[in-house]
Amino acid sequence: MPSFLHVAKPSEAKNPRDPISYPSPVLKLFCSSLIWPNYQVRTVAAEVLRKLCVVEGLKFRSALAECLLEATNDGLLDEVYNKASGVKQSAENYEPKNVPSGFFANILTNLLPEKKANWETDAEVINFLVSSLFFSSASRVVEEHGAIWISWIAKYPEIGDFVHSDAFCEAVFDRVLKCSDKILRRNVIRLLLSIHFKNSKGDDTGAFVADRFWTRFTQDLFSLDQKQYLEVTKDQAGVFNTSEGELYNVNVIEESSDSNLDGKNLKRENKAYSHKDQLAEIEIRKALAEKNRREGKLTDRQKKAIAAEMKSESEIRNRLKELYDKAEILLTVLAEAARYNPQGACYHVTVLYEVVVPLLRSHLVSGLACETFLAFSDAFFEPSSDNLGCLVGTAALRVLNALNYGDVHWEESLVDQLTRVFKSLASLCIFIDIPIDEEFHDDENMLDVISAWKLSFLIPVIEKLLPSNYPMEFKLRVSQFLKSAINGNFLSASDIILPPIVRLHTFLI
Repeated sequence: MPSFLHVAKPSEAKNPRDPISYPSPVLKLFCSSLIWPNYQVRTVAAEVLRKLCVVEGLKFRSALAECLLEATNDGLLDEVYNKASGVKQSAENYEPKNVPSGFFANILTNLLPEKKANWETDAEVINFLVSSLFFSSASRVVEEHGAIWISWIAKYPEIGDFVHSDAFCEAVFDRVLKCSDKILRRNVIRLLLSIHFKNSKGDDTGAFVADRFWTRFTQDLFSLDQKQYLEVTKDQAGVFNTSEGELYNVNVIEESSDSNLDGKNLKRENKAYSHKDQLAEIEIRKALAEKNRREGKLTDRQKKAIAAEMKSESEIRNRLKELYDKAEILLTVLAEAARYNPQGACYHVTVLYEVVVPLLRSHLVSGLACETFLAFSDAFFEPSSDNLGCLVGTAALRVLNALNYGDVHWEESLVDQLTRVFKSLASLCIFIDIPIDEEFHDDENMLDVISAWKLSFLIPVIEKLLPSNYPMEFKLRVSQFLKSAINGNFLSASDIILPPIVRLHTFLI
């Protein structure tokens, strides 16, 4: 069957190896037929899709996946579906009809090939893998079936082998860094770190992708110029958080008001303009300024001052946006990765010490850094009835003097909160003394005990607490906890040589 895309652009080459640029309007028109309310229309469109995929190959599949992703985000297909459904907006109790999520899931399933065609290049396969991964991570697809993409690559080893490659990892990581949609980015990360199949050689693809993921993004985080972030002042951050067109430094209005005039800079007295006359004029201008202030009027002098200040603030905002956007993507990616791949967070805990902790003091990105820090806390501490992970994370932020944690008033004193923390931590160190049967002991999911990774998370806190001026009784409690935790009952020989534990030993010595 001749491709309708080639009919639309007859000048295109017919060789499947030749590059093809599919016209966006035609792709959108075809997407509309795939979600049309009438079942017969959708059935015919699905058959056309199947034949087009055979004729056009992965280039077309990728182009359609990208078009569908864009159309689901901008609401175009919902608008088409609503109008095609014949719902009248003027009717009572009008509710717009959106495309059922199942339609998108079915389209994605029909887009996925069973194998790579002989004439398709490796680059085209990787490009389609990335495009289909992002489309499968769209909210409308995920709410119907979130595992379509993973199930597909696990089922066909020839295609799955491409996922087990540096080329795929680099391509998808680059795309993640360019993705401004937080929900889409989160879903992509969740899928990537949920891969659990093996490639045709028997190697663990999930472990491969996770290792490449953590290596790439921790390197990017280490490349951040922390000095730039820490040099941002509170007022500059305030300017950044103020919308364009709004004035942050409202003091400039009062500072440029005639009400601030005084007699210090009077002009030289002469017969025509005495000091007495000048002082009288100042008093009149101040009275007028007060009247204008009450009425909300601005003088020309104030308007000029506001314009100059807003221009300056706009420049600050633009400069800081570039800094913020880079850190925002990297820190939120790291936070999501810690939640969905705790093991990776454990093995790359150094990025927490060296990057995240310093940024807790940045007026520009402290909120992002705190969120990432708490994500690591969730990763290192299992869910428990006393919500220990959250308690440890919050107390740690106070100890580390994170902005909006260590510099604000709390009803509970920090010493009292830390005492609760270390009481709970100490309870994790007595589990081994409780008689338990062998079957229970072998169930690792039931073991809520102290571990090398929990100690790793606590290292920055311990380094702050022991040399501090906290009450001696409290510091003895911390020391007793460390004595109970650092022993062969909880730490194996391989744990002892982990960099975080070596760092702790060095500090204690």
